[in-house]
Amino acid sequence: MSASPKKSLVVFSSLALLTGIIIWSQLLTARAEAAIQDAGPVVGDTIDLRSWTDRKGRTLAEVNGKQSLALVAFVAPNCDACLKSKDDMESLRQRAAKANIAYYVLMIPAGADVQSYFAYADSLKIGAEAFVWSNPEVKPPVSLSTVTAPLHFMVTNEGLVTNKWPGVPSSVSTQ
Repeated sequence: MSASPKKSLVVFSSLALLTGIIIWSQLLTARAEAAIQDAGPVVGDTIDLRSWTDRKGRTLAEVNGKQSLALVAFVAPNCDACLKSKDDMESLRQRAAKANIAYYVLMIPAGADVQSYFAYADSLKIGAEAFVWSNPEVKPPVSLSTVTAPLHFMVTNEGLVTNKWPGVPSSVSTQ
């Protein structure tokens, strides 16, 4: 083979390899995004608002009262993405408040030290009331035990999930 066809073959092989790497990485990204989207409750699920309590012992059902909707952020103390997006969560909480929608933080404690979870919620400085799963008779929803990023979902005062968003997208309208 002359130098030119060899050079063309090397360039073609390199382009094919690069294209394969790009397609493969996009596929992995799409799968990761789908996994995040699938995490947590799905639209149509019902969340038991009586199983979440604040630091005063009040349930989420009591605090939310007769308000028709609430926007909740599911976070965890070991979630780096939650810490990195705390300013975005604060902005979303403010937008929700303007639309007369309550904004709460939900967490599932790994042990008996629930005060550290409330301290974590306070450290986010987003101005939202925090709730932890506290029903000893019922395990928390399995769908929430696999969430690894902040997850937002809109619920009715009966706990029906009407919408959800992984992370904290700036384009989410609370209206």
